[in-house]
Amino acid sequence: VCACAQDVVNSCELVFVTTPDAAIRPLVDALVWQGGVAVVHCSGALGREQLAAAEAAGAPDDYVDDLRNRPCRSIG
Repeated sequence: VCACAQDVVNSCELVFVTTPDAAIRPLVDALVWQGGVAVVHCSGALGREQLAAAEAAGAPDDYVDDLRNRPCRSIG
């Protein structure tokens, strides 16, 4: 169990940001990102620019993303 958002970033390889849209960028900007920590936000309205601080710190390009353009796969 992590006590705060920074603990999550420090202990995970992939971080999902699931805050309200208006909180994504302020949260991402407030955290100290390590190179190699992938980050995705779950907003349907905002793009990857919300994750600029993580990308600048070396987050993998293929995982600094939003989920808007991900293909859906049919199950069954």
